[in-house]
Amino acid sequence: LLTTPGALPAAADTARVRASLADQLETLAANLETHLSGNHYLWNLLALVFAGAAHSGAAAERWLAFAPRLAAELDEQIFASGLHYERSPMYHALLLENVLDLVNADASASADASGSGGASAQGRLPAALAAKLRDVAARMLGALAVVTHPDGEIALLGDSALGIAQPPARLVA
Repeated sequence: LLTTPGALPAAADTARVRASLADQLETLAANLETHLSGNHYLWNLLALVFAGAAHSGAAAERWLAFAPRLAAELDEQIFASGLHYERSPMYHALLLENVLDLVNADASASADASGSGGASAQGRLPAALAAKLRDVAARMLGALAVVTHPDGEIALLGDSALGIAQPPARLVA
């Protein structure tokens, strides 16, 4: 969104925001929350790979290099049923939103490349990770349906709360 023309008042602001984001991503890359594991670590990896997919250059390549770790962590944290292993519908929905964002960003990059005469059939993500993310998203959407009440809200299991994650219907859309 920050790259949208007019999103920031001046070019200097855009450059400053981009530099700040790059600094924060470099700090994150050097300080992954492996000691917390679970959703924290997965969010760290999703953020870095998303940034790598959304940008180009040496820094973006360093962030994309976290793709194998993201793939491994998805295998670790998302059960075959699609449910996140912490079994909190709220965390499940929050993580699903991030997975969907990455799937959509890669699909958008692919469409941009195809529309501009590029021969790429995919975005910047490695093909195996892009396929894994689509599979994980589909399984997570299926699991979300199981933990969604008839009123359309998530079940209040574990440390879930309403109003934190996107509503299930919005994630499905």
